[in-house]
Amino acid sequence: MKTSVLLLAIGAVFSACFASERRRQDTTNNTSGYNTTVTQQDTSGCTYQYDSTLQQKVYDWVDERPKYASGDEAQLRFFSMNFNYPPDHDEFQGTIRLTYIIDVDGQMRDAKILDKAEADYSPFEKDALRVLSLMPRWKPGCCQGKEVPVRLNWFVHF
Repeated sequence: MKTSVLLLAIGAVFSACFASERRRQDTTNNTSGYNTTVTQQDTSGCTYQYDSTLQQKVYDWVDERPKYASGDEAQLRFFSMNFNYPPDHDEFQGTIRLTYIIDVDGQMRDAKILDKAEADYSPFEKDALRVLSLMPRWKPGCCQGKEVPVRLNWFVHF
């Protein structure tokens, strides 16, 4: 079962690469599940939003994206080895749309399911968030050589 999760999650890395583009849009009609203001661009060309809950700028477009310490393949391996596929859902097919912040120290913060209230999380989504909480530190993202907090989206396909 774990092998099938890994194989089905291969597209997740590619989704993560392009999902941050979605965050560049104006968020005045925000339904994403986190509190932000309109996207702004600093003088370096990096874009950010001020997250009123975290009370800090969170970047969504940077010069260098955060990286899982051992690489994309290792990230997928870690996820598939630690994900507990619910036994009563053998035929699940779908996508878990994760969103999280990699902070300046490489720590993952504010992980949640994109565009969904916590009360509505499925067992799959809850376990995906559990696995994210187990991940080791990442290499932080940078804007003009300075480490900055970056919000990432990762779509895991089953």
